[in-house]
Amino acid sequence: MTRRRGMTLIECLAAFVLLGIAMALASLLSGQVPRAAERLSARRAALRSTANVLEAVRAGAGPLVNGPVSGAPFSGSGTAAPRVTLTVRSEGQNGLYRVRAEAEILVRESVVHTELTTLIWRPQ
Repeated sequence: MTRRRGMTLIECLAAFVLLGIAMALASLLSGQVPRAAERLSARRAALRSTANVLEAVRAGAGPLVNGPVSGAPFSGSGTAAPRVTLTVRSEGQNGLYRVRAEAEILVRESVVHTELTTLIWRPQ
């Protein structure tokens, strides 16, 4: 009896099917990478913007009032400027305020939201 070498037609078809499935999965995953990078960039920009607003308020350059911050300091590249809103609440002690800065930015029909909270003392 002679021994045959090589692959049968069924083995070749099975290999091609498995290869096609692997390539389809790889193309789906590679399509998700740019979206994730864009969301991460937007989250960084929003976080940077909220930190800049809180630093301006701490330094006395920004108003200590509730509501949206117009002309929020923003240093981002390639993304729209986030909308920043301040929430100020008195802590009951002389001149101590809890300040929360929230930023929202729209990325591909989804909203990226970040917030930072700090205590600020303003002498009265």
